[in-house]
Amino acid sequence: MEIVRNKDSPRFVQSHLPWSLLPKQIRTGEKKPKIIYVARNPKDVCVSFYHHRVLIEGYLGTLDDPVEEFTNDRTLYAPFWLHVEAFWERRNEPNVLFITYEDLKQDLSKVVDRTCEFLGKSISENEKQILLEHLSFESMKSNPYVNTDGVTNLLSTIHGVPKQSNFIRKGKIGSWKEELSEESQQNMGEWFIRNKIEGLWD
Repeated sequence: MEIVRNKDSPRFVQSHLPWSLLPKQIRTGEKKPKIIYVARNPKDVCVSFYHHRVLIEGYLGTLDDPVEEFTNDRTLYAPFWLHVEAFWERRNEPNVLFITYEDLKQDLSKVVDRTCEFLGKSISENEKQILLEHLSFESMKSNPYVNTDGVTNLLSTIHGVPKQSNFIRKGKIGSWKEELSEESQQNMGEWFIRNKIEGLWD
């Protein structure tokens, strides 16, 4: 927090915090910083989080247990739907830009345009192409700083679990179909239907 406080304005702050834990001045509307919220289909989030735990924590269990924890709100950043819904409800406010991971994968160029407009910035076509290359999944996957290789290599040694992947792994849409068991797919599907937000991931 001291680092953030001492940064010159305008500042960029990355956070996983839900709306309810943001500073009171933001929640009351006293202050209206620009907020860019990125959401991802929870089925893919659950699978991604499982691999994150394997990499960071040396988790040795199957994927079925994390699915049970995720769908019963017994995991970090839970409850998932309340987290997303709070920002979805504010998506039309002028200081909030709501983006989905699926938007990024399907048309990154369009998302860059939306983000520039939201931030009141303009870039040349050449600058945009450089940015698109830098933000591509392939570029991120090969970037040791994004992958935090120094940290994950160390954790692999500490946990004694051979490193099986990088921080940036597949980045696919719908990879849950390839990894979840039939039982977990059914449980996830029922949970998804019970909680689904109208207009999101239709």
